[in-house]
Amino acid sequence: MALDPVARTAWLTARLRAEETARPSPLFRDPFAARLVAAAGWRDEDDEDAAAGAPPAVESLEAFIALSRRDPKAAGAVARAAALAVRSRYFEDAILAAVSGGARTVVLLAAGLDTRVYRLALPAGLRWIEVDRAETLAHKRSVLADDAPHAELIDVGGDLRDADVLATVGRSLRGPSVWVFEGLLMYLQAHEVDALLDAVVAQMVAGSSVVFDVPNLAYVDPCGPVAAHVARHAARGSPWTFATDVPAPLVESRGLAADVVHVGHPRAHYGRLPWPAAEVPMAGQPTAFLVTGRRT
Repeated sequence: MALDPVARTAWLTARLRAEETARPSPLFRDPFAARLVAAAGWRDEDDEDAAAGAPPAVESLEAFIALSRRDPKAAGAVARAAALAVRSRYFEDAILAAVSGGARTVVLLAAGLDTRVYRLALPAGLRWIEVDRAETLAHKRSVLADDAPHAELIDVGGDLRDADVLATVGRSLRGPSVWVFEGLLMYLQAHEVDALLDAVVAQMVAGSSVVFDVPNLAYVDPCGPVAAHVARHAARGSPWTFATDVPAPLVESRGLAADVVHVGHPRAHYGRLPWPAAEVPMAGQPTAFLVTGRRT
């Protein structure tokens, strides 16, 4: 893949998935992630987390607090790796629940180096559509050429903000669908988020759903605890431009039933985070909301 901001975010996510897979008790196993990372042929020399190697194992709140006092940067890497692992597992569970509930098409927008179609146990007859830049999808298919997907796989290359790209997806839908935007909305402008949700919801028949994550305002606070991390993304050409503390209206205003949790909620913790589960985020705590909208 070419070294640019979009490829970098896909590569970094795959690297973190590879590191999670290497843990003694990972939340998920992605045996393809390390291969895709290596095949990209480059390293992100500017990434502090990559330079430090895999984050240290932190198994308790006390250990995390001690690490935060001793090495705040290492603690930040631990928190980010744990949060991404939780997010990835939550999305996997959501996809499997949707297809078990009757969804016949899965759509991944900004699919990047995601490999779930190669590793999840999927029902027969499922259609799986991935949308991303043609170069990214071609790289992934080349690396995984000897591996068989577990569903009928369709690639749609192009910019997901292009109405023609989403129309192409629409023509490939079969029955109820589940649309997945993982690690995407924070990079869009508010009007682009609205346009994307409008276009997706318009194509959702009864029994369909959309699942996405979105950071809260504390995450993008320029004076907040993770401001340096977000600033590094911006310096690399991937600024975070969308966040909200009230995500439910994003789907409820479009006629969908909303289910919202945050990373760290009892249903989105899995014992992986170094802080205890809580029903609501602590005031001022950076987190991401995990949102499901269903057309009933």
